Amino acid sequence: MVRSDDLMAELSRQLARNSMLQMGGKGVGTLLGILTISILLRSLGTFGYGEFTTAITFVTLFATVVDFGLTLTTVQMISEPEADEHRILSNLLSLRLVTGVIFFSVAPLVGLLFPYSTTIKIAIAIGSIAYLFSTITQMLMGIFQKRLQMWRVVVAELVNRSTFLVGALVVAALGGGVARFVIALTVAAVLQCVTLITLTKPLVQLRFHLHTDLWREIFTRSWPIGMSIFFNLIYMRGDIVFLSLLRSTQEVGTYGAAYKMVDVITAVPAMFMGLVLPILVAAWQKKDRTQFTHTIQKTFDVFAIAAIPVAVGAFALGGPIMIFIGGEQFEGAGPIMRFLAPACAFVFFGALFAHAAIAVKEQKKAACGFAIVAALSVVGYLVAIPRAGVFGAAAVTLLSEGLITCITFGIVARASRFVPSLTIAAKTILASVLMLLTLPLFSHAHILLQIFFGAVIYTVALTALGGLHPHELKRLLV
Repeated sequence: MVRSDDLMAELSRQLARNSMLQMGGKGVGTLLGILTISILLRSLGTFGYGEFTTAITFVTLFATVVDFGLTLTTVQMISEPEADEHRILSNLLSLRLVTGVIFFSVAPLVGLLFPYSTTIKIAIAIGSIAYLFSTITQMLMGIFQKRLQMWRVVVAELVNRSTFLVGALVVAALGGGVARFVIALTVAAVLQCVTLITLTKPLVQLRFHLHTDLWREIFTRSWPIGMSIFFNLIYMRGDIVFLSLLRSTQEVGTYGAAYKMVDVITAVPAMFMGLVLPILVAAWQKKDRTQFTHTIQKTFDVFAIAAIPVAVGAFALGGPIMIFIGGEQFEGAGPIMRFLAPACAFVFFGALFAHAAIAVKEQKKAACGFAIVAALSVVGYLVAIPRAGVFGAAAVTLLSEGLITCITFGIVARASRFVPSLTIAAKTILASVLMLLTLPLFSHAHILLQIFFGAVIYTVALTALGGLHPHELKRLLV
């Protein structure tokens, strides 16, 4: 008989291997993404990037409705003991295709009702095709999350990033244009979806299935998650939507550039939690509190080591980073990025506790929390944006991220009685503060050297404080 401790250790080792592979792939993908963003910013300028950001954000709203929690529900349902994986996945994919075709056909029509330029409306129509394929890709990830074979997802994502980068280079060489860049984005999304479907075939054969009873069960499980994601999107993307309606397109472009850098950074926790969620679900189902709390604590510590210095670094170097990425025309995005810097940390911990709430089946309570924050955010945007513009939007976004992190933590703590140890987090904060105080010594160096020196200072400081001691690393990764 396999001992519980041995099983937990093996799961931890699998998680570590997948995490390191995923982080390596995410690192390469992030680099490709930053290069692509740089091309877009320099080619489109603040006005063109404002149109691009408005169109993509608009389509994202419909993508959230299409998803409606199905991605996370997929992981939850197939991770349960004795789950009929083939039947569940086939019906989920069928449901996703049906709803995707319907809602993404409606998106361009709804876009016509908004006071947007013709360029934005065309970009919305093209972008709807891209997001149809992207939503299918998102749903398929649950298959690999359960099996801890995320290398397949990494391959598909790198196909996407590489294709979009090459497409962006071609479009820029041809003179740019918002619609052309969205076409490049669409081609990349299609290739990513095809690649992931191909990599899925050795693991599970998917067919179009229509079982109304199962669809009803899926909807019953997914709607609280879907509502949470929708409300989450309101306060995370409401800033762009209200800016596009209340302020100039140039302001949207400047704000969108700063927020995009935050997006690039915070894409990591969502992908990491895709690996962790099946383990949390399985542990909670078996009532194995030891494994459950061990996994959350380990993830909390990893996120602290990664998120806190990133937030501090974004605050310290926001201005030079934006000029380096977008050129002098995006100098105004630097102060916005500095203002948004704490959101980098909030998103990491918010993702942890939001996924943990799903694992402990407290989706409905989480949905209520997201609804409250979304309502407060809408009021905040309507009040703050007309008065303070981009900084009003940033302030409301920042407060919303902090509030939802606190709410989801409270839900998980009450359900599981989990309270994280702050030992590693405290050491991380001290090391990050030391990095912040030391960085001005290198202010005349190139921004890449400043980032390098900052990383070295942080690593040395955290090691000296015991946060990166070999014993601690073994506890976190094994």
